[in-house]
Amino acid sequence: MVINMYKYALVNTKTNIVDNTVMWDGGPDWTCPAGYEAINIENTIAGIGYSYANGIFTAPVEVQATVVQPTPEQLLAQLTALQAQIAAITPKS
Repeated sequence: MVINMYKYALVNTKTNIVDNTVMWDGGPDWTCPAGYEAINIENTIAGIGYSYANGIFTAPVEVQATVVQPTPEQLLAQLTALQAQIAAITPKS
């Protein structure tokens, strides 16, 4: 006996966001958790973090990380503060 397994997205019914994906044969041995809807995504591009509305999955917006380079003046201020902290805890002889 061959069991066909298909990929499903578990869509949170409150947020309409895919919280997980599972392989399922569609049979009665497994039931979708409460608060979720299982949507077959076998021939669809969708995954965790995607939103789902009106039968359409939408990829999450990519967030670009911004690296802030400290200025030399900021680095010097941090170094001066660290030196003061070290001097405060260094035993006097």
